[in-house]
Amino acid sequence: MKKSIVYAEMGNPWRFPSSYEVASCRIQFKDLHNFGKEGPLCGKLFINDIQLTIPDYDGFGGPIIKNNKYIYLPLYQMKTGNRSNSPRTYIVEIDISKKNIG
Repeated sequence: MKKSIVYAEMGNPWRFPSSYEVASCRIQFKDLHNFGKEGPLCGKLFINDIQLTIPDYDGFGGPIIKNNKYIYLPLYQMKTGNRSNSPRTYIVEIDISKKNIG
């Protein structure tokens, strides 16, 4: 059985490229800022100049992991409560041809 190898793009959550080419699509991060004090970078995500948005989330981060027509990347959310803020990080799968989150 042949195993599929998934390659991560170069970088880390504090320093990664703001633009990628994946399966003939241009992936871009814009308006990057720190998520929390000294936290990883997050910002707006664009696929072929169309912004992907998810209500109640603070932004997408990098670097990305790519596998054919899918990319995997962090999604950040700050939950506010009565006594404290709770940062949350999720890894999301995005079908770049359909521009939707799996």
